[in-house]
Parts: sequence; structure tokens; C-alpha cells
Amino acid sequence: MAGRSDAQQSHLFRLVDSITKYVAAEEFSSMPVSDLQKTDSIYCHAVRVAEGNLSDALLGLTIALVAHTKIPVTLPLLGLRMDFHFLSSTPETVNKKNDNLPKVLFLDSPHTMHGDQDKLAHFFGSAFLSYNMRLFDYSLVIGYFVESFEETFGISRIDDRDMRANSLGVKFGKMIREKEVMPSQIFLMYNLKYFII
Repeated sequence: MAGRSDAQQSHLFRLVDSITKYVAAEEFSSMPVSDLQKTDSIYCHAVRVAEGNLSDALLGLTIALVAHTKIPVTLPLLGLRMDFHFLSSTPETVNKKNDNLPKVLFLDSPHTMHGDQDKLAHFFGSAFLSYNMRLFDYSLVIGYFVESFEETFGISRIDDRDMRANSLGVKFGKMIREKEVMPSQIFLMYNLKYFII
């Protein structure tokens, strides 16, 4: 049984490492396309490496696109602080990946050095949960759960922009059960509905 668990973890690490290296590469950063098209490219790469397994691809994307290799977690009631480590590539590769992450996802994305880079992990994490919850529809609470978890464990405060990315990820996770959809389509539909129409 331990061998199977090690093999699964090894498969997940290879997937996370491949996604991280893909985004960190000079070829990725110099692609002459929009950030939404780059997001599609990352998603397609993950699906290809995961051999078409969408659940694995979404989980790999969630872990790989988090900007940190560890997060400090404060346990409620006890007040105990611990570092929670993610599967990750080398620090140098992670830093290059962070520099290259798409940051303009919405028409109102901040014009800062990082923009909306942190929203992709929220988007794909919520998509992973939504895609895998087939028996019950918990989509309305997934985004709130993610944000509440972060606030409860002292990671960050509830953020409306994170909730937006979570909500769009839930829609994406549901839609890809039925048909082939790209992440950019979800972001574009939102931008059209709330900023243009």
C-alpha cells in the first residue's frame, strides 16, 4: 500500500514540477499572446502531462501555481504557527515561474507588478473541487470555504477578488465535465458580462 501512495505522490510531483518548469521557461514568458491565452497554454500543458486526466491536471495546476513553496499556518485556538510545505520545484525555478505567471485576467486587474497572478491558484483549486464533487452541488460554498480556510488559519483575509476567481473556477470545473472549455472563455464571459455589457 505504501508503494502505491509513493507512486501517486511521485506522479503528482512530476506533474507539479512539469507545470512549474513550463511557466518558468523563457519560451513561455516570450510568447506573443495575451495573459488569458497563456493561461490556456498552461492548462493544455497540464492536461497533456496528466495524460488527459482532468482531475490530476487541475490538482497539479492548483499546487504549481501557488506563488509560495510554503505557507505559515496558525492553528485556531492553539495559536501555534507552523509552515505547510507544498510540492515544488527548485527555488530558482519557482521564482522564475512566479515572475512569468499571467497577471491580467480581468479588465480591472491591478496595474501592479503582480496584478492578478495569485488568482490562478484560486481558479484551478475551485475548479478541482467542483469537477470532483459530482454527487452534490456544493459550488456555492466552495469559494467561501477556500477563503474562510485561509482566514481561519491566518493565511490571508477574505478577498472579493479571490472570491471572484473561486466562483469562476467552480463554473469551469462544472463545464469541463460536459464539454471542452478553455479557462480564457470563462474569464472572457465574466469580463463581457460585468465590464462591457
